[in-house]
Amino acid sequence: DTESEITDKNDEKSAEILIGQGRTRASIPVSYYGLGGHIGLGGDATAVGDGAFALLGKSAFTSNLALHNGFLFGDDNVILASLTYGVPIKIKSYEVLYPFLGGGVLIEDLFSDFDLGGLVTGGVDVLFTNQITGTARLNLGFADSDTDVGLLLGIGLNI
Repeated sequence: DTESEITDKNDEKSAEILIGQGRTRASIPVSYYGLGGHIGLGGDATAVGDGAFALLGKSAFTSNLALHNGFLFGDDNVILASLTYGVPIKIKSYEVLYPFLGGGVLIEDLFSDFDLGGLVTGGVDVLFTNQITGTARLNLGFADSDTDVGLLLGIGLNI
């Protein structure tokens, strides 16, 4: 029993050190807002298939369920919103990677030729520190009988 108590205390000290270095406990869902760039990989029906500047975010409801959103500003403007399910990957009982997959809607030309389309989003959020998260997302947009593909890369400030 004494040996297991010592091991438990050492694990707690290690956990405190990791928290002090900017890591977060596994039970805390991470939400963020940030900036990024979107690289169009194919298709031309929406901005999902084109290059664009991006405002992005994640609103975590639980450790597994979140809303990943984005606003693409380019030749065409698009709003992206996907309800995603993710499984946190832990290293030494701390979450550092959040792979996710989900679906939602894309909204084109909000103030002119309003159009809705389907959206599938998959990617990974990487917790760099307690304040900073990086994200990489592959977006498949379905609009106007066409499929657009794009990669969104960004960095966010955790809230």
